[in-house]
Amino acid sequence: MFADSSNRPWIIGFSGGKDSTVMLQLVWKALEKAKNFHGFVGRDVYVVSNDTMIENPIIVEYVNRVLDKIEQAAVEQDMPIRVVRTIPKLEDSLWVNMIGKGFPGTIVF
Repeated sequence: MFADSSNRPWIIGFSGGKDSTVMLQLVWKALEKAKNFHGFVGRDVYVVSNDTMIENPIIVEYVNRVLDKIEQAAVEQDMPIRVVRTIPKLEDSLWVNMIGKGFPGTIVF
């Protein structure tokens, strides 16, 4: 019996940094064990990555390359892992909120 017998999806936030990378690796390994033990995983897992539109272009390219590899590995290993890339609407972007609407978010010395 599973500790959680629901089939609700899991959502893993992924930034490409060390913390989200380790979290995804741990979840992937757990899913592999469940698949090997039970023959199936029983739920979908969504790896969600948000483009904040403020990141260095080199980092954006790196994260996109890693997300492509995640998608490819999930297909090759028949894992129920899907990558979802999000981007805020212009009116919801950091710069519009900070400069245009005056929302706090920066420290002024």
